[in-house]
Parts: sequence; C-alpha cells; structure tokens
Amino acid sequence: MGKLLFGKLVFKKSLFLLSGMSSLAVFWTACGATKIFDSSVQLLVSDNFSTLADKSFSQMSYEGIRSFFKKSKGVDLPEADSSQLQEGNGLWKRPGFTLSDRIATFNNIKNDGSDVIVATGFNQQESLQAITSDDIRFQSDKESLAKTGFIFVDGAIEKEFNKRNAVPQFKSTPTNISSVAFRSDDGSFLTGVATAVYLNLNQEYFLDKSGWSTNSSNNNELTVSGFVGITLPSTLSFLNGFRLGIAYFNEVIYKHLSDAQDSSAQVTTSKQTVLKQLQVANGEKKIKKIKWISSKQGSDGETINIQDHQSGSFSDTEPRAITIANNLIDKGVNAIIPIAGPQTNLVVTQIARRQAHTAVIGVDSAQELLDINIDAPNKDKLKMGNKKIIPFSSIKALDVAVESILSTLEKGSSQNGYQGFGYNNIGTVKNNSVGVSEAGYEFLIDPVFWKNTSSMQAMSLSASLKANAASSSDNKKKLSEVATKKNENGSTKNGSNGIIDKYAKLLTKSSSSTSMRNGSSDSNQQNFKTTDNDGDWTIVGDELGKYKSSELPIFTGISSYPTFQTEAQNVLDGGANVASTQGFKWSFKQI
Repeated sequence: MGKLLFGKLVFKKSLFLLSGMSSLAVFWTACGATKIFDSSVQLLVSDNFSTLADKSFSQMSYEGIRSFFKKSKGVDLPEADSSQLQEGNGLWKRPGFTLSDRIATFNNIKNDGSDVIVATGFNQQESLQAITSDDIRFQSDKESLAKTGFIFVDGAIEKEFNKRNAVPQFKSTPTNISSVAFRSDDGSFLTGVATAVYLNLNQEYFLDKSGWSTNSSNNNELTVSGFVGITLPSTLSFLNGFRLGIAYFNEVIYKHLSDAQDSSAQVTTSKQTVLKQLQVANGEKKIKKIKWISSKQGSDGETINIQDHQSGSFSDTEPRAITIANNLIDKGVNAIIPIAGPQTNLVVTQIARRQAHTAVIGVDSAQELLDINIDAPNKDKLKMGNKKIIPFSSIKALDVAVESILSTLEKGSSQNGYQGFGYNNIGTVKNNSVGVSEAGYEFLIDPVFWKNTSSMQAMSLSASLKANAASSSDNKKKLSEVATKKNENGSTKNGSNGIIDKYAKLLTKSSSSTSMRNGSSDSNQQNFKTTDNDGDWTIVGDELGKYKSSELPIFTGISSYPTFQTEAQNVLDGGANVASTQGFKWSFKQI
C-alpha cells in the first residue's frame, strides 16, 4: 500500500443528540484543519486510517469528483497529493470510528454546505442504512440529511439490512442514495487474458530458472496461480474470472495463433518443415498454453483444494501468505495473483528476496503505481512491460463510476449506464468500470481478432457465415501481431467494434446466446467451452468447481459460490419518491 502521511492528530469532542439521549462521539480531526474549499461534493474515505492520496481506493474515487467538475464545469480541483488538500478543509473527511461518529460526520459535511457525499468502502453501509431506515433512534438524522445526496462506492444498499432470524437490523428506503458495486470477475477475465499474453511475449524471461527450486517440474511451461485472504464471494469472483480469462486464451485464442506450439503439428510440406526448423534454430518462441499450479507442495493433479489457496486473513503480516508465495516460487510459477489486500506486498517481497522470475498481478487498483512495486529481478531480460514485479492490475474503475453517477444526478438521466438515487448500480466491462489497468493495455489483445467484422458488414448472411467458418485457418496471426487495447485504432476503440466492447459482448449473455456450460447440465465436471460467440463466456459464478482442462484443474472445497446482480436495480419500495437534486449547487470554489 502507499504511505499514509498524517499530520498531528488530536481528539475533538462533539456532543449531539441520538434518540433523545446525549451521546458523546469522539473522532479524529487534523490539527489546524480549516475549511478553505466550498464544494458541493465531498469525499468521505473508508476509515480513519485512510488518506486521500493513497494511489488506490480513496484517490480513485476523488479522481471521479475531479473529472466530473472538469468536464461539467470546466473547473480544476487540486490534485490528490496537493499540500492544499488537508483532511477537513472542505473536500474530504475521515469518518470516525463508530456508527455515531460516521453519522455525525455526514451532518458535518452537510453543514459545510456540500450537497453530495461520496462515501467509499463497504464499512459505510451500516450508517447509510441507519439514516434511511424507519428506526426511531435515527429519525432526526434521517430528516436532517434527507436533502443530502450520497454515492455509496463499492457496496449495495439493502431493503432489509443485516437480517438475523428473519429480523433485519434496519429496514431502509434509500431515496437519496445511489450505490455502485463491481463485476470484478468480468474485469479479472480480461486480466487473465492479458496475463497469458504477457507471459508468452516475455518467454525468455519467464522460462529462466532463476529463483526456482531445482526440483521444479514446470521448467518448460508457463504457469500461473493465485490465492485469496478469505474465501468470500468478492475474493472468489476475482479468482474465478482470472482463471476463466486464462481458459479463454488456452481454449479459444490459442488455436487462432500461427505461432502456437501446437501449430507445428499442422505443417505438412517439406518446405514448411525446413522453415519451421530455421525459425526454431533462430530462437523463435512458440506460444504456449498457460498452466495453473497448486500452492500445496506435491499437489498438481486433476483437482486442487481451495483451502490450499487461502491464507486465512487479510493481515499484512500473515505468515501463511509468505508460505504460499514461497511454495509457488519453488514450483516455478510465473505469475501470482494475490487477492488478499496488503498481502500483495508480502508476495513482492519474497520474489525480490529470492530474485525469482515471477510476476505479481495487482488487484482492485493500479497497484503497479504503488511504492511496493519494485524493479523485477534481472529486469533487462523482460522484453515488454514496465519491467517491474507488478506489470499491471485487475481494477475497479472507481473514478469512472463516481463521475458517471454525479453526471446522472446532475443531468437527471442515466449516463454511461448508471442510474441515480434509489438504485444499486453495477460497474461492468461494458461501462468501463472494471478491467485491466492502463499498464496492461499492451497485452489486452482483441479477443476475436480472427473475425474481420468491418469486411463482414457488407457481406450477405451466407457469405458471412462461410467467412467465419474459414477464419479459424485463414486469419491466423502471430501473437505479437494481434491488435491490442494500447495500439487500437482511434476510430474504433470506443465504438461498438472496439476491443473492450468485444469483451463485453463475449461476457454478456443475451436471450438467444447459450450458457457457458458445455455438456449435460447435471454433470459435475465439464470441459471449458471452445467457442467465441457473444455471451458464450458469461460468468455464472460456479466455474471454479465446474470447468476444467488439462492445464486448469477443478477447484474443490468451495461450499458456496458468489451470485451476481448484472444490471442496475431499483431498491425503493413502490410508493417511494427519490430525493430531488433541484437545490444542488454543483459548484466548487476556493474560499
């Protein structure tokens, strides 16, 4: 994680009324913080140990506010690391420690004159549920904040919150809240494809044995693995999507590559055979499929247990995360995706200590930009990428989501697929809210490059079908020659035939498209699909324990799988009306 830089901190006591009783809320404020900005939008960071310029969660959300004001009003807000931006001076605050603290901070921001509070992190949920509930203890706060808008980032408001024994803690009607959660599995699918490309285009580096155990049996293979902190729906979805992206490269993209390792079996003429021999003699690398490796020593069979891919916590000192990292390095794993918060740093540290040729794939934000990212061992042998241990990350584009919802609220109509108050929104590949960080664009290839869509638009249906049938052999390309997000033509990159849009279609099931399941519906284990039609790779959630190949074994030991909301949902009761934004100033100025 980035360094957290705090000023001198003091306790400040605030007395306020809660359900008719005097309650003392104690919270931290920066010493000497003075309001110097008058902004209609303020950011509330996740907890009292968070800071704004963290190159991660808080900063990405703030960049959404900055982008909104720049595009909508032509106003430049200070950059996140500006010395002007101190906690409590009108643009951002810390929430305090308790439910009472957080609600008091909501009121403090409203009293600053702000109209919208961008509340980041899942731990904001209880306080947001409370102030929109029918609980009599919070009625005064509900009334005082009724005309204040909230954007809840990385979570979803529930009608019945924290339900136990059929009794919820709060029954809420969020007339003034718009939330956003993210399809991180779809985003990590793209990251899985990019990882397979990255490893293949840097084969000379990753097939080097540096840092590996001499007992490794994977010396001539390109391999990946990953682990979670705790098996939660959010962490399993990241792991699932990443593995499916690898599977798509192996099962679909691979067969359309002219330099794939298996393509040598298709050579028939003596002239072609001599050419292939010359290419091998000149050191031309053949593209390889990617193999998944278990973190458990001596366990790389047809199934692997999820418990061997779990560190057991999200602690930044978790010993088991260090053990898992070293086991994987011993086995010669080329890329590891740690879905365990700060444990990314532990994996990077072990790779650096052992001088291993192993990459780490970042999660949630562009972790390649953090201070923890250092030069890769023997970095000059890497031909492509940033030559760091973390080459790129699977991200949630919080900035895109925040800007889109602010624009929706200001304009009064949906922007970029986002809805306003009363809705739980979903960040998807389609609305550019999940995917690969910019550093990975050079490895995010066109997922259906063998389909020449521009020429087929002019064809008759029958001619188009014939062209598609022939494309598997006629349109093969070398991996290094396939179009990527980085070099995508400017006229198509944001259009219906852009690379991101092609991934979105691949991952979005329509009423006419088939399920990803391949074979009978009652089969426990099935082979991955090998087709590339729209919706064919829609992620259901249970694929870790359902689909396999010789390179990607089944995961066992998973008791429940994540389920997904796929589009924005209205969470208001039928008669409820959303809060008006009519009085919102949508302004920013320095006092």
